[in-house]
Amino acid sequence: MSERRNQAKASTVEPMALLPRFDSEDMMRAMQSMAEDWSELNSQLANMTNSVFQTNMEALERLRHCQSPQEAVDVQMRMLQKSMDEYLAGTRQAGDLLMHMSSTALSCFRPAQA
Repeated sequence: MSERRNQAKASTVEPMALLPRFDSEDMMRAMQSMAEDWSELNSQLANMTNSVFQTNMEALERLRHCQSPQEAVDVQMRMLQKSMDEYLAGTRQAGDLLMHMSSTALSCFRPAQA
């Protein structure tokens, strides 16, 4: 019976021994990089939201002074185009940053030298 327990223990320990070991320097570097990148991403998203909000407020102000339905439609179309351009640019920047975050995080995890 104890022989079976020893075999069971050995089979659960062996796969764990195969995992790479990471030192505390790797973990600290990864955590610092992730914190900086998430902060940058949050700032980027806040800036994008602020920019779109500002565009909308400017369009509302222009709509208030429109003299004809055609003029109102033109203002709305320009606002829509500018908002879409801002969303696309912001989304592209966020995607680039997320790719950078992923590759940086993975590069921090290198097995510690034995």
